[in-house]
Amino acid sequence: MKRLRGLDGLRGIAVILVVFFHYTSGYAHVIHPHTPGLLGTLFSGSYGVELFFIISGYVILMTVERSPDLYSFTVGRFSRLYPPFVFAVLFTAAVTLFSGFRVGFVQPSDVPSNFVMVTYLFGIRPVDTVYWTLSYEFVFYAIIGTGLLMLRIRRLELLCIVWLLVAYFCKFVLQLPLPNALGHPGFSLAVGTAAEYAHLFVLGMMIRRIHQGQRNRLTIPVICLALVPVAFMTIEALSGQNPGGTRLGLEHAGLVTAFASMVYVAPISRIAILQVGLLPWLGDISYSLYLIHQAAGYRLINVLESRGINPNVAILVTVAAAILVASVMLRTIERPGQKLLRRLLGRSPRPSLVPT
Repeated sequence: MKRLRGLDGLRGIAVILVVFFHYTSGYAHVIHPHTPGLLGTLFSGSYGVELFFIISGYVILMTVERSPDLYSFTVGRFSRLYPPFVFAVLFTAAVTLFSGFRVGFVQPSDVPSNFVMVTYLFGIRPVDTVYWTLSYEFVFYAIIGTGLLMLRIRRLELLCIVWLLVAYFCKFVLQLPLPNALGHPGFSLAVGTAAEYAHLFVLGMMIRRIHQGQRNRLTIPVICLALVPVAFMTIEALSGQNPGGTRLGLEHAGLVTAFASMVYVAPISRIAILQVGLLPWLGDISYSLYLIHQAAGYRLINVLESRGINPNVAILVTVAAAILVASVMLRTIERPGQKLLRRLLGRSPRPSLVPT
């Protein structure tokens, strides 16, 4: 499949936002406050995940379009995601749990169960909490793969409408997910329907439909339906009912809108900064970087700051170290592992048999 370097550039932006959020705000919240001298924090960097999900909606629909059946699609996704994940679990456990540095309530005994990947779906304590997004990604793959490749649903928009309505019922009527309820049936139901994030995947898919010239009379209504949570956040913020306050609610809604606009523009434009250089390269390593940066990074920042290193320097050194590890992972684990598993489990996807 031809790579869209503009989207790779956006992946690079997303992963850097998430990394700096964790190393500034996240570290102070999860471990302890940074030593004096930190120049600032990037709380809004947490919304980089929203950008990842919109991009995923766009790209995964491309993959489904080229997959002849559900098995080929599943093999492709598993081959792409599992090898670096296995390494990340072992690497993070070695650097943190088995060296006496624990983040949260996870125990060494939790490591084997983490290899199922979808830890949040099954109520398993993750070795690194960044794994939560994988459960939502796999729910998305299951819904779209089953609907389009197994059931052969001819109208993607209808599938999206049903999914969004189920997700909104869980989110707004049942008020799921329950806070701090990992393992509770309600929490698993919220994850299993992607109640919090279904609209982001749908936005990405509808943008793809428009770019492919496959827009129909339902495409824009589906986009409007997918923007309901954004409108809800805006109304909450303006009425003073947003739990995070007016500024945070408007910031969140504004960033989601901006991210969707960026995903619309990036594949069809020639914005140089997204096409060549640092950002698309960071996009190439973004999956590995995302998997290994948080808990292991907290460990390194903790060591450096405890030795009197300025927190800003400690963060930059840790970012560089995480990028180095991720770039090595890409060359030695992610790409070779993908090729090996595809060879063992089945052929790569062939031209699309999905009705459009």
